[in-house]
Amino acid sequence: MIAPNTAADTGSGAARDDSAMAHLDYQTAPPQRLNWLGWSALLSAVPLVHYAVSVGIWARYFVGVLCNPYPPPRFVDELLFQAPYCASAMVLFLLSLAAYVLALKKRRAAWRLLIVIAVSTVVLLWIDVHFGRYQISIDIATVEYWENGGRKHEYFTWWWLNDRWLDW
Repeated sequence: MIAPNTAADTGSGAARDDSAMAHLDYQTAPPQRLNWLGWSALLSAVPLVHYAVSVGIWARYFVGVLCNPYPPPRFVDELLFQAPYCASAMVLFLLSLAAYVLALKKRRAAWRLLIVIAVSTVVLLWIDVHFGRYQISIDIATVEYWENGGRKHEYFTWWWLNDRWLDW
């Protein structure tokens, strides 16, 4: 415990100098305002919503496969075969979530992460379409389905993609 500053404290009769002591002022910092309508937050919300839908479709698929009362003989092989495709959607969803949180907090790293997400999206989309990594193939359908621009394949990660657009 520090005694009060008096001449009796020093023993020499001179008063002690308190100018070197620090004064701590315990105030709370104002809460940081989130940037809901900033460009980075709005742009990072697009891949976040896209990959949230993709992860939801994958989750519904896996729940449906796991709830099947009569699993096919190659049940485990099917799950292991589809797992890498689902993993790419999960990783991009988590990156999008991180970019969105960084954008809300006004961090410059959100822009760099958005660039990584955009490049990864283009590369993975090209790989999936080029190598035919689709989940459902539609081989037999009605004439109306094909005339109305129906899809040949269903991609769970790229749920919006109609691969008949790519027939050139």
